[in-house]
This record gives sequence, C-alpha cells and structure tokens, in this order.
Amino acid sequence: MKRFHVHVAVKDFNQSIDFYSALFGATPSVMKNDYAKWMLDDPRINFAISTRSGKIGVDHLGLQVDSDTELTQVELQLRRASPEVIAEKDAACCYAAGDKHWVQDPSGIAWEAFHTLKAIPVFGAQASAILDAPAESACCAPSVGRDSCCASVSMNLLRRSCAEAIGTAMLLAVIVGSGIMAERLAPGQTALALLANTLATGAGLTALILSFSAISGAHFNPVVTLSAVLRKEMPWDEIPAYFTAQIFGAFMGVATAHAMFELPWFSAAQHIRSGMAQGFSEFVATFGLLAVILGCARSRSSTVAIAVGAYITAAYWFTASTSFANPAVTLARAASDTFSGIRPVDTPLFIGAQILGAVTATYCFRWLQSEPV
Repeated sequence: MKRFHVHVAVKDFNQSIDFYSALFGATPSVMKNDYAKWMLDDPRINFAISTRSGKIGVDHLGLQVDSDTELTQVELQLRRASPEVIAEKDAACCYAAGDKHWVQDPSGIAWEAFHTLKAIPVFGAQASAILDAPAESACCAPSVGRDSCCASVSMNLLRRSCAEAIGTAMLLAVIVGSGIMAERLAPGQTALALLANTLATGAGLTALILSFSAISGAHFNPVVTLSAVLRKEMPWDEIPAYFTAQIFGAFMGVATAHAMFELPWFSAAQHIRSGMAQGFSEFVATFGLLAVILGCARSRSSTVAIAVGAYITAAYWFTASTSFANPAVTLARAASDTFSGIRPVDTPLFIGAQILGAVTATYCFRWLQSEPV
C-alpha cells in the first residue's frame, strides 16, 4: 500500500515540532536534532520536516511503498510522466536507506518514489547522480550546485568512522589532559582536582557532540552504538567499524594528552577502582546516560548535547566510580597512570556493568516510550 510523502524545510525546528504535533495530535515517530517524521494512518501520510534544505517551504513530495514490486510499478508511472527519471540504489537520506526514483514536475518540484530498507544513524549521503535542478531544490534529490540538505556531509561508513575516532580522541584528550592539569595545579586537593576535571569533561563533551552529531551521530561510546543497533537505528554490520574507531580514537586521545604534558604516550594505570560498589556505580552511570540520550532524543533531540554534558558533570560526583560509562574510555584510561586512570585488572568489571546498564536502559525506554520490543 502506498503512503503519500511530504517533506517541508522549516526555519524554526522546535516551533515546527510543536505546531505539527498539535496539528496531527501525535508526536513524531522519528526525532533527530535536525529532522522529524510523522507516520500517520489517518490521513495515510509520511510527513517530514528538516532544517537542511536551502529553501524554506515544501522541499519535495513523494510516494512511499512497502515492496520492490510496488516500487517498480510506481517507477513505470514516473517514466510515463517524465522521461528523465533518476534511479538511486541503496540511497541514504533522512536517517533512512533505501531504493529511490526521482523526477521533477513541470513546476520544478522534486518527486520521489521510495522503498525504505533500514534506518541509519545520520541524515544522508550526497547523491552521485545528477538532476538538472535549481540550487534550492529538494534536500535529497540529486542535483547540481544546490544547497543540499544531504550534500553538507558525506555519510559513508569510512567518514563516519573517522569522525567517531577523531571525536573520541578529542574526548579522551579532554578527560586525561584536564586530569593531569588539575592534579598539577592542585596537588593533594583531590576534591578540587576532581571538580576541575569534571567541568572540563562536561564542557568538552557537550562541544564535541554538537560538532560531530551531524556527521556520525557523535556516539564516542560503544554502548551508545550498541543501543542504536538494538533500536534498529543502525545495522549490525556497522558495529565493527564504529567500535574499532572509538577504541582506537580513545587510545590516541590518551597518547595526545600525555604528549602535551611530556609524559610517556602510554603507562599502565595504578588507580584502584575495584569492588561491587564500583561496578554498580558504572551500571547506574551508564543506565542514566542512555536514559538521558533516549529521553531527550525522543522529545527535543537538539538538547541531547547539553543534557549529556550536564548529566556526566553530575554523575562524576554522585557515582562512586566517577562515571566512566564508556567501554572505550575505560580501556584507554587503563593506559594512563594519571589522575583519571584505572587499573587494567579493574576494567572487565566496569565494562560488563556498562554494557548491562546500556542494554537495560535501551529496553526500559523502548517500553516506556511504547515502542515494540
């Protein structure tokens, strides 16, 4: 069965969310920091808004189908309407991947027929085909010289993985570097050093999420990636690339921080963080982190970065473990014999608790938000 599709480019994203939620009597079924979608059955429509197009107003129209057979039938109708049909296989757009066919009507409005195959964690990818369209044309339609909502960032896995590696490296440089500086400036004053380390980490994490979220989703954390996969926002086969990038980036961040303070690139940490209380603290810290991410992403995804930074700042102080909440961070900090380190022998307890906390939060919020398990 076909579903009519409308994509509107908006100027004020949050006001638009409020307006259309009230108009439709429903909250968005998909909510990101720059994109929202309502899948309505009465009327049967896929209505989306975003802030990425170069032109405010109706961005493009389309027909969504449920099978390849239906897509073939609609393609034939498009070719009857216009000989210039552009086909895209496995196209990435609007946080989804699928097969598409594009045409323009006589007024220059782009129309697409598409079959969505899977969700992806980022907005889309620049189309490789070329459609003779004006600069302010549709956000995902292939075109020349346009201010495309998908052209601003390439969503191929290599670039997303590189973004994860760079972001995670910068995060670890902030965590470890601020810990070293704090310990040197406030020797013997653990509380003051922890406060300095906390404020730097919270601020740095917020800035990094804001910087990288549109490229890779700004996970910087294997359990955040795992949660996205469990929620079917990422395919399982992308886990190895993300995990590798995050762990490699974390170790490079430690090496960077050490180099800035004239320390050996890596050194086995001696900071003891053992015991069930520490493990339970990591479960609580990670559960809370995923709760903040999932809760904010559902209501106001634009607030995720600030909320996560604020939560980590608080969790440094209310958890006995100072809230690592990240397996990549945990492994890398085991290679830093500094204020922020953790003995390598203590890492399995932390990582196990983090995974358990993340999985628990994912399924808990799936139930709380009335999503099918």
